[in-house]
Amino acid sequence: MLKNQKAITLIALVITIIVLIILSAVSINLTVGNNGVITNAMKAKIVNDFATYQEELKKFIVKQNEPTNGTLKDNAPYGCILGLRSII
Repeated sequence: MLKNQKAITLIALVITIIVLIILSAVSINLTVGNNGVITNAMKAKIVNDFATYQEELKKFIVKQNEPTNGTLKDNAPYGCILGLRSII
């Protein structure tokens, strides 16, 4: 009777280890995979940085084209960028 109890305990231990391995594999894939949390965070950072740079460029262009002595500057080679829409 003591032998049967050890076998059940060993089977329970093996099943528990297998379940833990499966859970860890799934969580690692969700964290690091192609569509994982870290990848999505990196993509969001890139989009945010692009939007920030675009906004700063717009501010710079507007500042460069501000009127001086009551006249607008005619040399605005990058003025078309003010209408640029996000490509991402």
